[in-house]
Amino acid sequence: GDFVTPKLAPQELTKASDLAGAKWIWFNENHPASSAPPGTRYFRRIFTLDDRPQAATLTMTVDNEFECWINGKSVCNSDNFKEAHPVNVTKQLKQGKNIITVKAVNTTDTPNPAGLIATLKIRPPAGRPLTILSDAKWEVAQQISARWQADATAALGWSPALELGPLGMPPWGEISEPLPGGGDPIPNIVSVIPLLEREGVPPDFSFSSANPATGVRYIHKLIGDADVYFVANKNPQDAEAICSFRVAGKVPELWYPDTGRIETAAAFTQKDGVTSLPLRFEPSGSVFVIFRKAAVAMDSVVTLTHDGKLVLPAAEQTSAIVITMARYGVLEDPAATRDVKAKLQQLVDSGERSVHVAKLAVGDDPAYGIVKTLEIEYTADGAPQTISGNDGETIRFASAAPKERPADVRRDSTGQLQLIAAQSGHYEIKTVSGKTLTAAVSAVSAPQEISGPWDVAFDPKWGGPAKVTFDKLDDWSKRSEDGIRYYSGTAIYRTTFQSAVRNPQSRILLDLGRVAVMAEVKLNGKDLGILWKPPFRVDVTDALKQGGNTLEIKVVNLWINRLIGDEQLPEDSDRKPNGTLNSWPQFVLDEKPSPTGRFSFTSHRLWKKNDPLVESGLIGPVTLRITQNVELR
Repeated sequence: GDFVTPKLAPQELTKASDLAGAKWIWFNENHPASSAPPGTRYFRRIFTLDDRPQAATLTMTVDNEFECWINGKSVCNSDNFKEAHPVNVTKQLKQGKNIITVKAVNTTDTPNPAGLIATLKIRPPAGRPLTILSDAKWEVAQQISARWQADATAALGWSPALELGPLGMPPWGEISEPLPGGGDPIPNIVSVIPLLEREGVPPDFSFSSANPATGVRYIHKLIGDADVYFVANKNPQDAEAICSFRVAGKVPELWYPDTGRIETAAAFTQKDGVTSLPLRFEPSGSVFVIFRKAAVAMDSVVTLTHDGKLVLPAAEQTSAIVITMARYGVLEDPAATRDVKAKLQQLVDSGERSVHVAKLAVGDDPAYGIVKTLEIEYTADGAPQTISGNDGETIRFASAAPKERPADVRRDSTGQLQLIAAQSGHYEIKTVSGKTLTAAVSAVSAPQEISGPWDVAFDPKWGGPAKVTFDKLDDWSKRSEDGIRYYSGTAIYRTTFQSAVRNPQSRILLDLGRVAVMAEVKLNGKDLGILWKPPFRVDVTDALKQGGNTLEIKVVNLWINRLIGDEQLPEDSDRKPNGTLNSWPQFVLDEKPSPTGRFSFTSHRLWKKNDPLVESGLIGPVTLRITQNVELR
């Protein structure tokens, strides 16, 4: 969840029972109260006020999650539909035309209940209070324009909302109001910022990013005299943001929970009781920012440039996605296939990076009652990509590979600044005191690809070959051998490569590229640990030898491909049409293998024989990346 309940003045307090009179609403599709398709729906309510209100409170909840804007300013969001949160929105309303907009997401992968319910209570300067309820006067859309949160004139795609029923209807029942202080422990700072601004208090935490899709969560604890912030990237893509903390007079330390690395922040500024520092996040990455030591004679970094171009703080850019071809339907039948290129382009232009395939059938189903296929060709920052999926699946557009920084700046254990350069060139650092430090890096070795060939050992007990040679790294699900494409379990990759000696200031990282889904690395017999998330990188400086090196990588994937592979074999159990058991088979009770040669057994069949296989194995490319520690003068 991502919600904070601001404290309201006593006369502005709202009880959840005040939702009485409001209706649960949704997009007119299937039966939303029991079986709405997964995906995102957009809501809006346009209204006019004669005067700026004296007080206004919005109470809202959505099954499953939502974010709400008033006149283009985000006011609240949540993923707990069992609680309705009152929010003071007096400051966001204005005299004249106003617009409430909501991005509501039905988050699961299968049809399930979905609904929105809300009230907006307004106290004008004079006259009777006004109440706006969620009802058929609200509008809903599946696709929206670029400025939909604030543009009340856009008409394309909007239609009246479907009323589902009153507060208390099944499946939702009664909605509660959280107790004071008992809201979500992960607050959404945009909800509380207006209240703090009104009192002249900077927010406890805020962030800014050039990418509007960047999302950062935080928790703040006071442990003794130390302010401890946990800051996390909400999204599964790299992100960069300037994060600001309402702490001053202390030095920020960065504690990384995945590696245990602790370092004093090299780049930060302090002004008006606030400390700001640039943070770079890995996909879904996080860091503890801890303030416990007094900032005594700490000359922090303000900017870092490489050959005159700004490196730190960096301006982040979003991937430009261009749909070049998109077909949806029964692809071998032109009459049952639709060109959905324009529809998908509109979705990605509005910020969507994942699409539930079945959503494309709404309003124009090319083959009702038949499972359809979506096939897309597109570019991400000019790089060609393809993706496909069937009804019931969610496809995700790839982002362009994140651009590597040419260098970073850190403090060593003594507090001295270090430049860690991955590219040659001229570097310049400016500090808070106005000092300029420079470094000339003449040569940094280019990344070295470890191309193989690779000897790969699968487990024959699970249907894989005991040994096979991959001339190049490959996705198991794309292989022709059934023992590999349907394999689930552990496979061991082995290869040898040559390496030259680097200078003593070099650090070498082994980068595995793409891995599905986890890997354990050994170099020259030294165990370097398990890599379980992107980027799949490990420091191999102390394990790498001059000359010949032996690399071993154990990779484990998910069970999905094995289960789909077993569906190619004859049935071994008495089952209902939905895949559940009528009775336990005797071979399971006797603890014996399946009589039809299946490797797995489940009480409920979750995948079918024609379901698409998932990416598996070590896909790479595997490279050695070299950085150089350089003295700053």
